[in-house]
Amino acid sequence: MSAKISLVSGQITINDGGSFLLTAADGSIDDHRAQGFFVLDTRLISCYEISIDRQHLTPHA
Repeated sequence: MSAKISLVSGQITINDGGSFLLTAADGSIDDHRAQGFFVLDTRLISCYEISIDRQHLTPHA
């Protein structure tokens, strides 16, 4: 089974069976939102940031 990737409302969702990843459009995960890496409805990763030289990334279409 291949993973399904979608971009809706500024969020990225990657779903593969019983596990899924939900991030902001820049790939970050905010622990105050319903974002993270989930397996069978258990959140395993709740915070993640990507930066270059301490600058946050800005996604472009």
